[in-house]
Amino acid sequence: MQDQKDYMPKALYERKMKRLQALMDDLEEAIQAITDEMDEVIASWYCSGRGNC
Repeated sequence: MQDQKDYMPKALYERKMKRLQALMDDLEEAIQAITDEMDEVIASWYCSGRGNC
């Protein structure tokens, strides 16, 4: 994206960057939710008699 800055109007670039940042924020949130769920599954498996909790 950084190389596009010089090839488009500033306002257009800023809107595009804002949309991209929003998409990246949503993706990071989704990844974190999946990671949290995986951690819960692993912890429940580990604590179900297969390890020391």
